[in-house]
Amino acid sequence: MPVKNCKHELDIALQQVIAREESINQIEELSNLGSWELNILENTVSYSDNLYKIYGIEKGVDLPSKELLASLLVDNYIEQIDDAIAKAIATKTISKVQVKLKTKSDGKIIDVIYSGKVIFDEDQPIKIVGSIQDITEQLKLKRHSQELSNLIKHSSNEIYIIEKDTYRYVYANQGAVDALGYSYEELLTMSTLDTNLNLTKAQAKRIQNMALENGFTINRTIHKRKDGSNYYVQAYIHPLVYNSKECFVLFDTDITEIVELENKLQYQVNHDILTGLPNRALFKDRLSQALKSSARNKENFALLFIDLDKFKQINDSLGHDIGDKVLIEASKRLQDSIRDEDTLARIGGDEFVIIIREIKDSHSSSIVAKKIIQSVRREMEIDGHIFFISASVGIAQCPMDATNESSLIKFADMAMYKAKEKRDSFMFYHDL
Repeated sequence: MPVKNCKHELDIALQQVIAREESINQIEELSNLGSWELNILENTVSYSDNLYKIYGIEKGVDLPSKELLASLLVDNYIEQIDDAIAKAIATKTISKVQVKLKTKSDGKIIDVIYSGKVIFDEDQPIKIVGSIQDITEQLKLKRHSQELSNLIKHSSNEIYIIEKDTYRYVYANQGAVDALGYSYEELLTMSTLDTNLNLTKAQAKRIQNMALENGFTINRTIHKRKDGSNYYVQAYIHPLVYNSKECFVLFDTDITEIVELENKLQYQVNHDILTGLPNRALFKDRLSQALKSSARNKENFALLFIDLDKFKQINDSLGHDIGDKVLIEASKRLQDSIRDEDTLARIGGDEFVIIIREIKDSHSSSIVAKKIIQSVRREMEIDGHIFFISASVGIAQCPMDATNESSLIKFADMAMYKAKEKRDSFMFYHDL
């Protein structure tokens, strides 16, 4: 072969080697890797350029050696490295060890993994080639991830991840397990439809669409525990990708106490504190509903206005405590005189009103009025006192007498005062 061609081929080969070395150096730098080689026969060590950077030492000044490595190691990790080399020689496999280093340039503590493989010549170990990788950031991210995982796992809130469209649970934290009473394994075989009382697929789809559209949504629902008991939760729902699948994360808070307090306050707003009956506000709402139903379905209903005779004398002579007990007993008797679908309300003092739904005629109203009068008339014994009270009842009917709230109330009240002139009786407005 001509010398000129040979030289040309050598130049090409040299360029390829240089290019390959540059590529290796770039890969090492990008991966926080450094490579090293220990010549066992000559007891010499060589480092790659990036290994100098990892150690924080200066090439040409700090000579690679076991002593240099020992000076950089935190604690007595040199023994672990010697053990790893011995293992690599004995097993003829790659051996790894994780240690901490203190870089020479700035004293920064880093976590690294040493990997090494022994090269043999006729069963005689001649050198060890290996790498070192700075895993400080990976460990920091792993610790951070573990801390977040522990916070989520042990949060008192219920945290779930459900699969889009199937609504199947793919994750539940310990708070969810404790709240629902199912094991983690059991929950992973279930969907949110199994634990959310009255939730339908259509509702679940609508909730998911709202979360996708706005980035999140809030929903109140009722959870059903494994033992069959229920409790209220408020869920903050966010879309996310989990294990490469479209999912939603749910942060659920038990709001049973809040809901019960809201219900209690709502009840107090709409009910008489003494008797527990609907008050004037709820009565007017029920009357409005009855009027709408009457107009829509051509139904007749009656409004009864009731006043307790002789109550004022009892209240004035024996005090409010006795008077209150008389009112409570009277309200029970009135309630027992009507159907469940009818409405009895206390609108003040000793005045009560009743909405009798779906009556056929005036005769139906008179039957209820007579029953009320007879019920109230019975002997009443309270705290050792015997009372005989009576009731006066005024009746206005819709649509016969009126088709609006104010007129019906006014006409029933007028009829009641007319009945009160006789006491212990009832009067229809249309008979005035």
